[in-house]
Amino acid sequence: MRAIRGSARHGLRPADHHPRRGAAANGGPYDDQRLQDSIHPADRLQQRDAFARAIAERSDLDLEHRAVRQDGQIGWVLIRGHASYDEAGQPLRLAGVSLDVTDRKRAEERQLLLLDELNHRVKNTLVAGTLERGLAIATDKALVADGAILDVNLGDEKVFPVADALADRGVPFVFATGYGTQGLAPRYAGHKVIAKPFRLEPLQQFLLAAFA
Repeated sequence: MRAIRGSARHGLRPADHHPRRGAAANGGPYDDQRLQDSIHPADRLQQRDAFARAIAERSDLDLEHRAVRQDGQIGWVLIRGHASYDEAGQPLRLAGVSLDVTDRKRAEERQLLLLDELNHRVKNTLVAGTLERGLAIATDKALVADGAILDVNLGDEKVFPVADALADRGVPFVFATGYGTQGLAPRYAGHKVIAKPFRLEPLQQFLLAAFA
């Protein structure tokens, strides 16, 4: 976390700087020009507009932008702050903090890649609220599916006849249940199970591995 104070580009008086209190994203001592140089060229206009809007509207600044590090790598920075004004309403300075959020942004990018891959591999989803409907879908000769998620309990009935039909056709599937493998029929002991309730990222990773 780094302190950010002042910005001459936005009509504010630059604050005094001490090396321990601030540093630009590229690792040098903090000053306005060095901060501007560290911002990814494609994000500079967005950054200037966000500062100008926060000052003009007297609103909180909340901005994420890419930053070019000294080694040439691209990181992400979150900036939050608020301007202060004199008695005449003129802006004096903008004080706030900057946070390195590169790890979070990369995790979000990985999640998007997982979603894209999941969408590519699992093109069709079997949706059936009853055993009868599930069997109708599973035995439909026109069905083309990369895989299926089978909720063990369909009302008062179990989904295993649907699993049998899919197994006969060579369609991979996993069971979804809140009871682990204990709720499975003996013939499916040891089969892959997704625990309920679902969490998105583990579900994505599980399905990618299950339907690979």
